[in-house]
Amino acid sequence: MARMNITVSETVHAPIERVFATAADIPNCAEFIKGIETIETLTEAPPSDDNLGVVGKGYAWRETRIMFGKKATEDMSITEWSPPNGYTVEARSHGSHYISHFTFEQTDGQTNGETGNPSTTITMSFGATPETFMAKVMMKLFSAMTKKLTQCLVDDLKDIKAAAEAGEAAGNS
Repeated sequence: MARMNITVSETVHAPIERVFATAADIPNCAEFIKGIETIETLTEAPPSDDNLGVVGKGYAWRETRIMFGKKATEDMSITEWSPPNGYTVEARSHGSHYISHFTFEQTDGQTNGETGNPSTTITMSFGATPETFMAKVMMKLFSAMTKKLTQCLVDDLKDIKAAAEAGEAAGNS
């Protein structure tokens, strides 16, 4: 079965807890991720000590953004949650199953000759698996758009980086 896989990474000069909290601040991410127009919470995560407010395993939302020049709205949910090391988002739309894995790895901050300032690498792996005949046909046609989709994911991570480094997301100090 044809499958699309894209992996992008970004180094953020901030502690892992802040970077994770920023990336997982889904209810407010339209304020700092330029590609997202609106977020609407559909289901809050069941209460858990691991949650960040309403966000955790089971959190679901509707996200609207401009993709390939058109408004696209998708319903997504967090299916795996392991703060501050990662989380997984899944969606089913247009006959395809989409899975995005976010992983976070802190380093000792030995960048630019400085030590002691922690850095965190965010890696996002995006996969799309067509589940219908039409989706398989469309996946072949849209494979040419992989470069544009990759740039969209890179841009999202750069926006998360800027917000985390500035400490702008909710809950960051």
